Amino acid sequence: WRGIIKSDLTAFTSAITWSHDSYWIIPLLLFHFMTLILILKMFRTRTTSTTSLSAVFITLAILARSTGQINSLCSTHHTLFSSQNYFDKRGVFASVFWGFPILVNLMVMVGGIVWEAGRLMVEVKRHEVQRGRVGR
Repeated sequence: WRGIIKSDLTAFTSAITWSHDSYWIIPLLLFHFMTLILILKMFRTRTTSTTSLSAVFITLAILARSTGQINSLCSTHHTLFSSQNYFDKRGVFASVFWGFPILVNLMVMVGGIVWEAGRLMVEVKRHEVQRGRVGR
């Protein structure tokens, strides 16, 4: 499997004209990286409100859901920003460079929410034990 994945990945990255299209692909990847940093920072500072977490989550979910429409739009107008049409009908390029990183960020958010919920449950149980309210 490793050989197949490596050869497919090599073929995929070599099909991209990096010298002409890196001016919009690299910022796109930076957007996903900065979104991940924002998400991690939001979970690191425990004062982040549930509303702001929800807003980021819903925004990312909408962006992930619209990958097909974004792919169609980019396929139609690829001459405005790209040297070739990467946006096929199956949406492989859009899925790899747009949808997949957003889904990874959403999974990180879900993991952070589950982690925080577990932490809060432990904290509540500790307070109950300290006050002698367990089992009452």
